[in-house]
Amino acid sequence: MGLRTLQGYEARESIEDYEFPVPDDVVCRMVEAYKTPILAWWHFKTGTKLGEHVPEVQMPKTPWEAGFIASMALDEVKSAMEIIKDVFVDGDVDESKYNELMMFRHLASHAVYKLLSARVYVDTIFAQKGVGVNDT
Repeated sequence: MGLRTLQGYEARESIEDYEFPVPDDVVCRMVEAYKTPILAWWHFKTGTKLGEHVPEVQMPKTPWEAGFIASMALDEVKSAMEIIKDVFVDGDVDESKYNELMMFRHLASHAVYKLLSARVYVDTIFAQKGVGVNDT
């Protein structure tokens, strides 16, 4: 692959920026070379139609931020679990409980996104140390 091609790939922000998408095998090599697992997520998120359905990941910039995000996720999981216990305690789910179920979905989704963000940060640390993400 030529240097200009690689620079062109690196400068892109979405699939619409170029007529042809970056091939998956090229992105795979870039992930390995740059030791940035988040690039694989970004490629899928911005480079495919299915990416519209992929959860958002906010890349923490420091270990403290990654820890704080994970801690916030735990708080959301605890709140979500309290809601779901209250809703299902009597074994009956009717329309009067839909608002609580919507809140459960909201909290659970946000907790997953936060944990995913912290996980991607940890994967980046491993990659920088030469430990493959699939080795752990």
